[in-house]
Amino acid sequence: VVFAIATGIGLLTDKYMLEATNFVENYAVVMKPNDSEKEFIKSAMYAGAIFGMITFGPLSDILGRRAGLISCSVITLAGAVLSMCAWD
Repeated sequence: VVFAIATGIGLLTDKYMLEATNFVENYAVVMKPNDSEKEFIKSAMYAGAIFGMITFGPLSDILGRRAGLISCSVITLAGAVLSMCAWD
């Protein structure tokens, strides 16, 4: 049962990242940014992903892989819920 729940949360967070990328691309079109702002938006997304990898890699080595995966999933789930509750 726990394995099924963990797998479901993993798939949910993966799907959330794909959808979040689509939203950022949509907002980039709606905001009508110039070329340098478009590149900044892309760079900021990649920088955030790299920062997360650099931060959570050593942190999960210290706290343990399970605690690292659970905390990462909780943070991502919280972001998904906050995004869902946001209004225009």
